[in-house]
Amino acid sequence: MKRLGFLLLLPLVAVTAWSWDDTGHMVASAVAYERLTPTAKAEANRLLAIGGDSKTQDFLGASAWADDIRRSRPNTGPWHYIDYHFRSDGQPTSNQPDSQNVENAIKVFTGVLADRTQPDAQRADALRFLMHFVEDSHQPLHCVSRDSDEYPQGDRGGNEFSIVAPDGLSPVPHNLHALWDEGAGLFPHYRRPLSADSETAIYALADRLAAQYGAHEAKMADDLNEHDWTQEGLKLAKNKVYGLTEGATPDPSYLAMVQAVAGQRIVLAGMRLAHLLNKLLG
Repeated sequence: MKRLGFLLLLPLVAVTAWSWDDTGHMVASAVAYERLTPTAKAEANRLLAIGGDSKTQDFLGASAWADDIRRSRPNTGPWHYIDYHFRSDGQPTSNQPDSQNVENAIKVFTGVLADRTQPDAQRADALRFLMHFVEDSHQPLHCVSRDSDEYPQGDRGGNEFSIVAPDGLSPVPHNLHALWDEGAGLFPHYRRPLSADSETAIYALADRLAAQYGAHEAKMADDLNEHDWTQEGLKLAKNKVYGLTEGATPDPSYLAMVQAVAGQRIVLAGMRLAHLLNKLLG
């Protein structure tokens, strides 16, 4: 609890990145929910009925709570990402991640959720945070900041990497980070609290992605080391994410790659979240 208290007393800082959009988070949570044990599912449902609001008292909606509160609690902003710095030109960089980051937040809230002596209200918020941060850590641009001569301190996970938005995407992405957050159109918007039809659509998308990518991702799903997750994102960023010209319109092949990688990462995030919650709540 001392570590949690330290986190909550952090000074207010500017928000520097967003995350998978609401639908991306809810799809990952749908993948997870279908893989929870009955005991873990019952305990998660019990906790999520405590606190939150009408948008975040169910398992799917709860995954977006950490974004909902981000403007009113900007000290939580650094918990959504970790900036492993690199340069595409091969030059060295001495920039290091901040000490408050998504890896640290996952450790802290895992500990809170696992501690049955803590008040249920605190464990409920820890669950909401943990769901979101496990999912955020699987977005490649939440794992990096690309340094350059123009941005020697980094591009804030692609937020400073401008693009010309391709036709047909909503919301319209004007930078690389926003394009990846929406999975290049993979994740349509659904208003929360979810209607029955919207919930059905999200589970259908989760099932489709799990059928498409689950067999491969299951091989890595029992790796519950959050550092491994962000290192996967760093590798993807270096090898795939930045593989386009800044200021240009992403071509169809790049957009198809974004959708495929985003689908894979969402499925893997959901599977790993299920493994973690089965361990903590089962």
